[in-house]
Amino acid sequence: MRRMRRSSALASALLLVLLAAACAPGTDRERAQAEAEALYRETVAQFLRQTRYTFTGTTTLQRNQTLHDLARVRFNGYVEGGDEILVRLSLTGDGGTVRHEEVLSLYQQGNRFYSRLADSRLWKAAPEKDRLIRNELAYWNPAELVRAIDAMKLRVDVDPRRSTPDVRALAVAVNQDELKSWLAERMRDLAAEGRRADALVFSGAELLMREEAVSRKEKERNRQAMADRLATLEASGAFTLFVDVHRRLPTKIEGRIQAHYREEGQTVRESTTLNVFVKDFGEAIDRPRDLPVKPLSR
Repeated sequence: MRRMRRSSALASALLLVLLAAACAPGTDRERAQAEAEALYRETVAQFLRQTRYTFTGTTTLQRNQTLHDLARVRFNGYVEGGDEILVRLSLTGDGGTVRHEEVLSLYQQGNRFYSRLADSRLWKAAPEKDRLIRNELAYWNPAELVRAIDAMKLRVDVDPRRSTPDVRALAVAVNQDELKSWLAERMRDLAAEGRRADALVFSGAELLMREEAVSRKEKERNRQAMADRLATLEASGAFTLFVDVHRRLPTKIEGRIQAHYREEGQTVRESTTLNVFVKDFGEAIDRPRDLPVKPLSR
């Protein structure tokens, strides 16, 4: 009888050990995923509280996987006080040749918006109803990018291959339908105004650089073309936030987006890579001397 009890106890102990061994990997994965989510949430909240920092970056677009249709935007700027932002964009394309009037600057102070083509030109105030400049500033603003990523987020995991003891790489999987809606939102405003651009990512920057008049008939054609593009748009992508674990602030935001749509009977494929570096949190901003209005005292 004692032997049977001892055997039963040993069997129960062995079963517990086997169950623990079987469950441990899953528990570790769940714990790691929960820690990644917590770090992500703390970082987003901390970053969106920041009112002073600078940023630089590049966005690269390739259409139909051909080098001829490769374009790149280099950009830099600053955020000050939460209601002042300057973004300077430089658009290159066609094998690296610089396009005419390739530099575009956008500036916001409170409810006032300004744009300038080329550094030698004068600033131009935007009308109150001009949504193009407002949307374009929001698109290149790192805080607005993080808000968009957060709204699309499905899951966060640490990428150990790209992490270091001081910087965690947080891979953010996003809802693909929400990503599609985010891209489409930029196009809807253009369609409403009868405007048209060659690509999803650079749409606003392209149009602001052109400064061209559009006839009523051309506006109707553009609206139909944009409607066809939106009706067939599909997109997928993912983002990575590189986080300073000591300060709980992002040092880099990386995105990769694939999209395709029908245009003039052809399928157009776009591949976009986005890299944004954020730094100088809380430090004094070295403003340009030729801003369109006097900066507010802080």
